[in-house]
Amino acid sequence: MNIEHDAVGAAARSAWLAGEVLSVALRVSLRELNARFLGCLRLMPEQELGYLGFAPTVTRLLQACEIESTLVMAACPYALFDAAFRQHECWQAICSSPGTPPREAASATSGPAEYLAEYDALTEMALFFAWHLATTNALATRLVLGMSSATAELIRSSTLPAIAGATRARRRLLRPRWPQRTLFWRRLLTITAQSSQEEATTAQLMGIQLMATEERLEELAAAPAARRR
Repeated sequence: MNIEHDAVGAAARSAWLAGEVLSVALRVSLRELNARFLGCLRLMPEQELGYLGFAPTVTRLLQACEIESTLVMAACPYALFDAAFRQHECWQAICSSPGTPPREAASATSGPAEYLAEYDALTEMALFFAWHLATTNALATRLVLGMSSATAELIRSSTLPAIAGATRARRRLLRPRWPQRTLFWRRLLTITAQSSQEEATTAQLMGIQLMATEERLEELAAAPAARRR
């Protein structure tokens, strides 16, 4: 897949890849969040990973990858996790009634599991990270999290207690990005601690291509509505 448009902006992409979008501390935080998220996924049973949208080939790679390898995979210039950041309606519901858990489909697993406590803690940290970026760095929320401007505005105007309430209101809010993009995840999960920098970068750049494609599709979908105004 090639990027044949400038949806993210050439200057922004260049700064992003050069590590200029986030401070050193935030880049370290992003890498740690990505690594912990991958670690949490490794603990999930195959049935649960399927519930999150992964194909069987990806679930097997996840469960077989080593911790040392996940640290290399985690060094992407974007989040490997998502929390409905492009779904404005979802966050509108969360922010309007953060204390009221909605009805959701049951998870594929039941009962306590080893990863659940880590999943909940990780969700809180990921949402705090998102809130921080939304309130301080509009470009990073778009490039790093793929967050829509409408969602960013909602999160920016919310309080930290309201954001924390989202973890209780939506038990499966934190999810992998592009779980059905099997090629991306297969390429990412084949990175090991012995992979060259070029191999790792090539696999990680696929995520940037996916984000650019998402933005372009949204632009095309919004164009007819804009012309009718």
